[in-house]
Amino acid sequence: MIQEDEAYENVSRKTADMVNIVTGSDLHYHNGKEKVNMCLAIEEMRNDAKSEGIAQGLEQGIAQGIEQGIEQGIEQGIQQGLEQGIAQGLEQGIAQGIEQGIQQGIAQGLEQGIEQGLEQGVEQGKFKTLAGLVQKGLLTLSQAAEEAGVTVAEFETAISSIK
Repeated sequence: MIQEDEAYENVSRKTADMVNIVTGSDLHYHNGKEKVNMCLAIEEMRNDAKSEGIAQGLEQGIAQGIEQGIEQGIEQGIQQGLEQGIAQGLEQGIAQGIEQGIQQGIAQGLEQGIEQGLEQGVEQGKFKTLAGLVQKGLLTLSQAAEEAGVTVAEFETAISSIK
């Protein structure tokens, strides 16, 4: 609706300042201009929120992925090491298994972490953006939940865990 109305593309600087103060937003617009393109300012704010969500999700996903990958890798490495240890000697096999497990775990962890992080980041960015629009009164809670493809209760739970 806002992007379709040209009136929002040409708002006075005083009005833009008031919107920024009243909503507690961090809308970015160029200093010195008398008119502000609110569509662009809001879009930039949404992009900032999405980027922040992606970064948080990526960080969490990588940490979880590395942890899971190391655990799985150690388990696999110990198993491989035990099998080799019977033939080569138990002590040498366990050491090799642990080393292989750590290497495999780190590789798997990074791969899983990046994948999970991107997925979580995109999802958190979407919820964070929608939550910001609800807080600013640009969307209702039910509209935001519908846009996210979840119930209102699930949306509220999701945004409370992001903050």
